[in-house]
Amino acid sequence: MGGSSQNQGLNNMWLKKLLAILATRIAYSGNKEFRCVVTLDGALFETSGTMSGGGSRPRGGKMGTSIQASSMSGEAVANAEKELSLRVEKLNSIRQRIAEAVWCYLASDKAVAILEMELAKIQKESCKHMYEAAAAMD
Repeated sequence: MGGSSQNQGLNNMWLKKLLAILATRIAYSGNKEFRCVVTLDGALFETSGTMSGGGSRPRGGKMGTSIQASSMSGEAVANAEKELSLRVEKLNSIRQRIAEAVWCYLASDKAVAILEMELAKIQKESCKHMYEAAAAMD
């Protein structure tokens, strides 16, 4: 039975190596679908080239477990909200002006297309009349 556990250990080693190789290939391939890859043993491969994790035992972190009291005063919050409101109003005004400018551009573009068609028609008629006048002189 000792040989069986050795084979199992050898198989696990090869599986871990294979998973690491596959994770590396996926992480560094051109496919943007995979921003980072995590192996079964917890190693993290990122496209930036870094690798982290994979420790022998999982550990719990304390990040985000407590909420710190806000250091901003009520007056500062009110001023920030007022500033935000003014900037949102200005942004909406700019968006409205952009929409109007786009509408004017599209209307002008349509008018130019109509005028170009009319000009082509007039030029064609003018050439026709010049040809007829030249033919009448002969």
